[in-house]
Order: sequence, then structure tokens, then C-alpha cells
Amino acid sequence: MIPAMDDLHKTTLDLLNVSEIPLPEIAKGAEVGYRWLCDLKNGRFTDPGIKKIQRIYSFLCSKQAPGHELQTSAHPDVQVHHE
Repeated sequence: MIPAMDDLHKTTLDLLNVSEIPLPEIAKGAEVGYRWLCDLKNGRFTDPGIKKIQRIYSFLCSKQAPGHELQTSAHPDVQVHHE
């Protein structure tokens, strides 16, 4: 389930922060620049583009182990589940 748009940015940051996937691999897989991704992770953007956030979110969710759920701090009752 994709979180509400208001929470997508925060949920994506949560996924990014708990991911064990190297940032260069995430940047390549999500088709965003490595430096841009580092800036995002370090909180340098207050309003990043929704298309990039969606690509990062989709990439990270696709890399989760099947059946694994991640509860994010953005919205505690929303769980990201990859089947």
C-alpha cells in the first residue's frame, strides 16, 4: 500500500534510513543522482520532487524480502508490505 501523499516523503526517508542497500545502488535503481540522493537522506530538501520520491519508494519496496513488513515513523498505522 502506498502511503498518502503527505506521508510519502517521510515514509521514503524512513525506508532509506533502514535500508542496507548501498546508496549508489539505490540511486542507480531509482534513476536519481547519487549526490541528490545523499542530499535527500541528509535532510537538505524540504520539498523534493514527487516523481523522484516515488521512484525511490518503489525501488526500496521492490527490494524488501517477500512477506516482510516495515512500520515507519511517518504514520505508525501504515505498514509497507511487499508480497
